[in-house]
Amino acid sequence: MDGPKDIRDVLLVEDNPGDVRLTKELFKEAGIRATIHAVNDGVEALDFVHQRDGHEDAPRPDLVLMDWHLPKMTGGEILTEAREAADLPDIPMVVLTGSGANADRLKEEVQTADAVLTKPIDPDEFPDTLESL
Repeated sequence: MDGPKDIRDVLLVEDNPGDVRLTKELFKEAGIRATIHAVNDGVEALDFVHQRDGHEDAPRPDLVLMDWHLPKMTGGEILTEAREAADLPDIPMVVLTGSGANADRLKEEVQTADAVLTKPIDPDEFPDTLESL
């Protein structure tokens, strides 16, 4: 990936419809033209990336953004399974959390995420974070 504008498909794993809307707006503000595929739980996220159970035609995401606290499966469980799958470990995965204190704790605790960002995400910092991935 040469830069954040090269991101074509993003899987957003978020159970809050308001945060889905805000994330889509963030991409637009940052000038990142990507298709955001939103799912609302961890099981569906893994079905999407593995292209199974109704997601057989899903594109391979260039980036996965996921909330840490999700129904059915946590962000940590998603990361563990995705990193262990032979065909998925190279997809950048970013954990989103609702507070700065959680972000600091998660950065120490979650070594398999490519980044941990606090919601709401700063639109000025977002492209730089993606660029670094």
